[in-house]
Amino acid sequence: MLAAYVAFGCRGVWPELHRETILSPGRYSSTDAYFSALLNIPGGSERWAAVQEKLPKDKSVVFLCPEGNPHCDFVSKLFSYLSWPRDVKMYDINQKNLGSRLATLDRPSTAAVVFFDISPPPGYTRGWLMGKRLMIVPLQEAQ
Repeated sequence: MLAAYVAFGCRGVWPELHRETILSPGRYSSTDAYFSALLNIPGGSERWAAVQEKLPKDKSVVFLCPEGNPHCDFVSKLFSYLSWPRDVKMYDINQKNLGSRLATLDRPSTAAVVFFDISPPPGYTRGWLMGKRLMIVPLQEAQ
């Protein structure tokens, strides 16, 4: 039985190995796959890591997304996973209460605000654009 499994398995795998179509896993293979599939951002993990290097390490990130967005939870958790041990706080908001949410931010303890599928208001337009759906705005001077 084992010999049959190996023989049939090799027949299916060998052509793929020969054509070099199987990708070798890298440091960010799984998270990059999510960034690419969900947000159309190739290399998103590395891009987020580069942004984080410019932010104060001891401050949190606020992740804002529209109420009822089905991808919000997953994308915010993806950022949280890649940001560890930095704290990422996620808030569901609508465009109407965006200004009041930003006014209540604890600015001294917040490094940046991530706008996901939300247009940043005036005063929050200098930062890093990741794809068409994410804007990362530092609250303090980036390093």
